[in-house]
Amino acid sequence: MECNALVFSCLAGCFAQNPFLVKEIKKKIVTLQFMNRSSIYTVILLAVSLLAGCNKYDKVLKGNDFDAKYKVAMESYEKGDYDRAVQFFENLTMYYRGRDKAENVSWYYALSLFKIKDYTSAGYQFKSFVKLFPYSSHAEEALFRSAYCKYIESPSYSLDQTLTKEAIADFETYLEKYPSSTHTPEINAYLDEMRGKLMKKEYEIAYGYYKIEAYRAAYVSFGNFINNYPESTNRKWRNASVRWWRILNVSELWFPTPNTSPNFRIFTTKVETY
Repeated sequence: MECNALVFSCLAGCFAQNPFLVKEIKKKIVTLQFMNRSSIYTVILLAVSLLAGCNKYDKVLKGNDFDAKYKVAMESYEKGDYDRAVQFFENLTMYYRGRDKAENVSWYYALSLFKIKDYTSAGYQFKSFVKLFPYSSHAEEALFRSAYCKYIESPSYSLDQTLTKEAIADFETYLEKYPSSTHTPEINAYLDEMRGKLMKKEYEIAYGYYKIEAYRAAYVSFGNFINNYPESTNRKWRNASVRWWRILNVSELWFPTPNTSPNFRIFTTKVETY
């Protein structure tokens, strides 16, 4: 208990100065909780070293030695300490803009955000990188990753699909610019997956109109589905859409006001059963 109390005290002290060290300290706590009282000196030494580390990096971060900051940022990235790398690269972004290390700072900042799975920020940084450094050797990969971040964040078909449409557009732009890319096979798979989500959403909307007897809206929606996906690989949805559209198309001739006609409901029930 005393060991844990001391470690938690150390954790609180570090958190106040550098929240990005919390993750590493938590790992130590998992090990320390099994120590007995005889290990108290080891814990004290560990606590002191952790606090010293906090002060060391905090001093560099708050200082004006940008070369030292850059060194810490790169070392942190190479060691896999991406949280700290993000903190330092973010601090360096404005200083190095227009200078010799600007490209490297921008690139590794985006990569660090990607590594900690902050895909929204990473996608933004990758897209900015392409605009700022269009002739960079990393420009192609940055363009791919900016689209990939949107693909990762693309929600379930039942939610708003704005991000999905943006990801599709960005991947298509990438393929137009780099048609021979090694990413082409995986991009095609991502595109099929996302188009499938859009198809499912559009079909469900059309069928939803039918279920609530909003037949005119259903007729238009099924027609749009057929026009939007003329070569759909999902035979089930396409055939179902064509079927319902034909039923509703006939209804337009037989029942002037299908939404309120009891005879129309009887008609569609019979056709559906047939």
